[in-house]
Amino acid sequence: MIVAELITQAFFTSGILARGFETIDATQSYDGLRILNTILAEKSIDGNGIFYITHQNFNAVIGQEKYFIENLITVNTLTFNIGSIRYPMTRIDPNRYFGGLRADNVTSIPTIYNAERVTGGTNIYMYFKPDSAYTFSISGKFSNPSDLKLDDELSTEFEIFFTSYLQYAMAERICMFYGIPLNQDIRILLDKKETVIEQAPGSDLTFTRNNSPFGGRSLSAWTDTSHNLFNGWSP
Repeated sequence: MIVAELITQAFFTSGILARGFETIDATQSYDGLRILNTILAEKSIDGNGIFYITHQNFNAVIGQEKYFIENLITVNTLTFNIGSIRYPMTRIDPNRYFGGLRADNVTSIPTIYNAERVTGGTNIYMYFKPDSAYTFSISGKFSNPSDLKLDDELSTEFEIFFTSYLQYAMAERICMFYGIPLNQDIRILLDKKETVIEQAPGSDLTFTRNNSPFGGRSLSAWTDTSHNLFNGWSP
C-alpha cells in the first residue's frame, strides 16, 4: 500500500467520501498527507510510534563531554569498547548529572551519562570526559527525519497493524478538520487500536539510581576515585 491509498481509505472511513461513489480530489489528498505526517510527528515525540530498536556507533573526542546524535529519540543502552571488552554506561537523572560533585578538568574512562532531547535529536553528556577516542554504541529509537510523500510505499516503513491504526487515527482527525462527528463504531475501533499501540513494548526510561555518582561502582571504587581527584579531601 502506498500513502495515497491509505489517505483514500481514511477518507472513506471518516464518512467524508462514500466508497464506490466518490473519489478523492487533490485538496483532500493534500489535507490527508498533512494530517498523516502530523500524527507520525506526534508519535515520534516519545517513541511510542516507533517499534524497532536501532544500533548506531559514534566516536568519542578526547576531552569532549557533549555529543549530538541526530534523530535519536530514546536511549536504551550506551556502551563502549576497550579492545575486546565492552563497558556499559550508567544513565543518571539531570539533577544528579549537572548538579553533582565533579572535577571538570579530568579526562578518564567515562562511566555515567545523561541524555537530553533537543530539536532534531538528542544530546548525550558523559562523565568522565573521554581520555581516548572510544567507539560508543547506542541502542535506541530513531525518528524518520523526512515526511512521507503520496507515492511512498508504507510496507517499508510500518507493519500492517500500525498502518491500520493510522487509517482510523486519520479518520478521526479528518472528521475534526471538516467539522463532522466521528461514527461511534469507528471510535470504538480506534480506542482499541490505541490501547494496543500504548501497550506495545517500549523503552524503559526509568533511571538507575545508585549511591555513587559514578554509576554502578562500589563504595570503595568511589573512595578511590575521590582520593585521586581531591587528594583525600572532599569539599
